Amino acid sequence: MNKNLLIVDDDSSLVRVMQHHLTTAGYIVKTAQNGIEGIELHKIFKAAVIFTDIKMPEMGGLDFVKEIREFDPYVSIVVMTGYPTIDNAVSAMKAGALDFIEKPVEKDHLLAIADKACSFNELQTENTRLRNLVSEHLDFGNMIGHSPAIQAVYKVARSVADSNVTVLITGETGTGKEMLAKALHYQGRRRNKKFVAINCAAVPSHLLESELFGHVKGAFTGAIVDRSGLISDAEGGTLFLDEIGDLPIDLQPKLLRVLQEREFHPVGSNQSIKTDARIVVATHRDLKKMVEEQTFRQDLYYRLNVVPIEIPPVRERKDDIIPLFLHFLKEAAVEEHKAIPGLDKRVIDCFEKYAWPGNVREIQNIAQRIMAIHSGTMITLEDLPDSLVQTAPENNEFPELPEDCFDLEAWTDKIILKALQMHKWNQSKTAAYLNISRNTLIYRMNKNNLFMTTQE
Repeated sequence: MNKNLLIVDDDSSLVRVMQHHLTTAGYIVKTAQNGIEGIELHKIFKAAVIFTDIKMPEMGGLDFVKEIREFDPYVSIVVMTGYPTIDNAVSAMKAGALDFIEKPVEKDHLLAIADKACSFNELQTENTRLRNLVSEHLDFGNMIGHSPAIQAVYKVARSVADSNVTVLITGETGTGKEMLAKALHYQGRRRNKKFVAINCAAVPSHLLESELFGHVKGAFTGAIVDRSGLISDAEGGTLFLDEIGDLPIDLQPKLLRVLQEREFHPVGSNQSIKTDARIVVATHRDLKKMVEEQTFRQDLYYRLNVVPIEIPPVRERKDDIIPLFLHFLKEAAVEEHKAIPGLDKRVIDCFEKYAWPGNVREIQNIAQRIMAIHSGTMITLEDLPDSLVQTAPENNEFPELPEDCFDLEAWTDKIILKALQMHKWNQSKTAAYLNISRNTLIYRMNKNNLFMTTQE
């Protein structure tokens, strides 16, 4: 925890007493006699907390607070005065002060204020660090995918990240719609405010209205207190509505009002509340078709479809499959405290041939599964789920057909042996793969002595 404290006051006797109490308690204390001196000292000293008088020569306390806030939004500022009034307190808070106390300050109260202000500064600093990490992770330049299809998506997203326009993200389940929504938020000017997400399909319809818009006490049975909704929680930030196609038809006019008028009514209230939340929505459904079927409002659709971004499925951007898998494999290896294994060429061929119906999410799951159970230095077909192995290409060792004679029996045995190895000598799966009965397979195995060796 940063324990650097700065006292800015022209009352030298008070400053000496405060400095003594705080230094004795383990804080590192610097002092300044006026605001101009305090600003220059803080730029070098980088205090966690500043105690400042409200009335000083050359620069008043409130002007000092405003100047500090111009270049340091996170330092905790405590305003002190010998003439406490409500107006002074309100003015100090508006200027950016954390607290407002009366002089002279009693020792225990001073130490309690210092501890609270330092803790608040530490929380602000940690939040900023985490926000920067998220922002860096979700930078469009750092997002995985180099195929022309996904780069076209990032180009559009990058161009509207700083805008207030509504964005409609479409794509199959698991393509990364929420991650793109987060990137829009953290790469835009609203990055220092909240990103609030809700899946419209995951909340029962009778609860969704209150969840989004909030409610007042007595609005319905069980509403014993006022409660703000997610739109209020996202004020100044971004509200992400996933699976917007599942928004009940009776709630669609209320969302339309938010988009058109930038205001809404909590459940049970006649009072309008203004909102500055940016709306980003996503769906795997065909909203245009839903409009034609009259299950989704046309006016809401046009309001949502200002900037449409469609994320292509993984099968349409095969160049991204291996980079995505390696990215998730690295993350899983760190989590499991294991070395990152290599990839057998046939695994790569298998990945590129597979359709990936679960898209990016399925790739992530496979990487996590493999790292959880794998202990070798190379990932082979034996490490993959059966659903992927079914698509694995056979080795193309088929010979040119000779003009005189071809040994079909020998090559049949080779094919059966390869199929058995592929399915880890599971006879039922091998028989199904070869489209023969299990009895036929066993007959061929016995006839030509096709059994697992000790090395296998």
